[in-house]
Amino acid sequence: NPLGKVVAIDAGSDSNARHGIDFTNRIAADEGLPARVVEGRSPAEVPRVLHETAMIPIDFAFIDGTHSNAQVMLDFEAIRPFAAGDCVYLFHDVATCGLLAGIERIAAESGLIAQHLPGTTSGMALLYDPEMRPPGLDEIAPFAPAPATLGLIAAEAWNRRHRHIARWRRSVGKRLGRGNGT
Repeated sequence: NPLGKVVAIDAGSDSNARHGIDFTNRIAADEGLPARVVEGRSPAEVPRVLHETAMIPIDFAFIDGTHSNAQVMLDFEAIRPFAAGDCVYLFHDVATCGLLAGIERIAAESGLIAQHLPGTTSGMALLYDPEMRPPGLDEIAPFAPAPATLGLIAAEAWNRRHRHIARWRRSVGKRLGRGNGT
């Protein structure tokens, strides 16, 4: 997106994080990319950073901070007042870190739709206004399979992991006249 700008907020909580901030900013500058990392903490410093970097309104927010349901909700509440109506919020590590309760609470309180993406490596989730759903969200369909598909995948993974038990079940099923052993 040639007109897009990216601002990341990083707490810079240790020397590695501060080195990462400097390194990322140096690469962005060398490559002429409209991206910048600013040291700050969410939620307290979100308004300052957004005003200083002229990032209002926000069209897309990637939330990946401290992995707790309480912090996810605080990060969302810090960004929401500065977001465009059609802003899409992408939350990282939702399944991996057990953040589903926080995402569902945000959706219930905000009126936004939560779409879980179990096909991503960390089980991400999207939130967006269903009345203003951006057309580009159709492209994420492979990461949001239907529950029946997930059930089939889980069953096949179990069968693979426990193939001896699965083979025994099929054999017993054939002997009992059920055909495929299910």
